[in-house]
Amino acid sequence: MKSYIREVAELFGVEVYEEFKIQPSIEARFLGHKDDGRTFRFDSELSVKGYSDDWSQWYGSNSEILYRLIIGLYEVVKISEVEE
Repeated sequence: MKSYIREVAELFGVEVYEEFKIQPSIEARFLGHKDDGRTFRFDSELSVKGYSDDWSQWYGSNSEILYRLIIGLYEVVKISEVEE
């Protein structure tokens, strides 16, 4: 079975295992979506993983986040862009 996770990560401008944040698009903010400040990464095992400070570990994130990225409700923001 072929994995397309590298291509998906590249589509959003990041590498596999590169950490990033997501932010709601203008349209998503209008619909009530808020920036929760979580950190994510694309992983070779699961499509996208999130990090929780409470758990201090990576957890499999549901497909809803990936879906919202694909349809443009959320945008990927590289960590380096957040820190500038």
